[in-house]
Amino acid sequence: MKKLTKVRKRNLYACFTTSLIYGFGEGGFFVILQPLLLEITGLLFSVGLIMTIVSLVQVISMPLIGKLMDRFGRKKLWLIAGPIIIFGCILLIVGMNVILAGVAVILIYVGGVIHTMSSLMIISENSGDLKKGSNFSFRFFAGSGASIIGFMLVLFNIGSGYHFYIWLFIVMNMFLWLVVFFILSPIKSDFIKERNSTNPIKQNKMVELFQNPKIRKIVIFFTLNWFFYGITITIWNAWFVDTYGVSEQTLALFFIVVNTFRMIFQIPAGRIIDKIGKRKALIISLISGIFSSFSSLFVFFTWFSGFSSILIPGYVISIIFFDIYITLIIPVESIYFTNLTENGKAESFGTVKLVTDGALIPTGVVGGTLADFVHPIAPEIVNFGGFMMLLWFPVRYFDNKKKKDI
Repeated sequence: MKKLTKVRKRNLYACFTTSLIYGFGEGGFFVILQPLLLEITGLLFSVGLIMTIVSLVQVISMPLIGKLMDRFGRKKLWLIAGPIIIFGCILLIVGMNVILAGVAVILIYVGGVIHTMSSLMIISENSGDLKKGSNFSFRFFAGSGASIIGFMLVLFNIGSGYHFYIWLFIVMNMFLWLVVFFILSPIKSDFIKERNSTNPIKQNKMVELFQNPKIRKIVIFFTLNWFFYGITITIWNAWFVDTYGVSEQTLALFFIVVNTFRMIFQIPAGRIIDKIGKRKALIISLISGIFSSFSSLFVFFTWFSGFSSILIPGYVISIIFFDIYITLIIPVESIYFTNLTENGKAESFGTVKLVTDGALIPTGVVGGTLADFVHPIAPEIVNFGGFMMLLWFPVRYFDNKKKKDI
């Protein structure tokens, strides 16, 4: 028993360490990615289209990734993620055209899916029920904290161009692979149970997973949530540069603020979830998202009226509310999705993520179309209205009792 406890702790430490490494690499890389795509394509619509295709491939792959993870184990699949990401990065370096850039981003994001799913499943399976919120939050805390360093590199223009941040991401994924290979230890009893059990999803052709009323409510809520969220977020980097005319360095400054406050909120967020339950945490999260969206609208119209000094302080306030929203809703989603079924957990996780993250697929095109052809602030208006509608959902449908909330 002591040996098993020791293994579980080591696995959790491995997940937290990989989050630090991955966060450091992705910090600068994902700041420059959308501006790089905008430079290649010249249109926000094209950036949104590429991100839409990337999202499509990403979510379609999730059930298969989950199934392979149940079959071969979390560690073996995780070891594949690094080479996929590295190959995608190299392709992005050597082929600076639209098609190769699109293929490269697809590979990078699919590798990221494997990395994220593996980490979340391992944290869930190595955490006690009363500490899952804290452990999930600590994982996101580690990633957010490390990303700040990457953002600062962009802020102070440390790199000599886009390639610097791509190579940094490559090196960090090499280190991540070594941590997974040498430190992570699969718990054999868990994998034997997965392999020898009858997988209810496969037996019922995956349809009955969504016939469970509790799971169906979870799926509907998070699907709508990520749709409204995605309309602004999938094009935000390029939109912010295009709308306000700021540099990548200013964009990096905002990302530093985002991740600093996210890191600060992450640990108490996990404790709050463990203490008050998932339903109340979702309500607080959505209220914060509404305030964030309202702040962004206020900043835009004030800035448009000529008060340019409102831009940075106004968006800092918006970011603070956004961080409260995201630091609560992501751990809650992870708790739900990693415990949907008794067996075949990774496959059920991937299947549900196919639906919920599938809502992100059209958001790049929707957001880009609204910004380019309706009004620059139109995506944020849709986001605000969507969150107002979503707030009614947990209040009306989710159980009020902490231990029985869905």
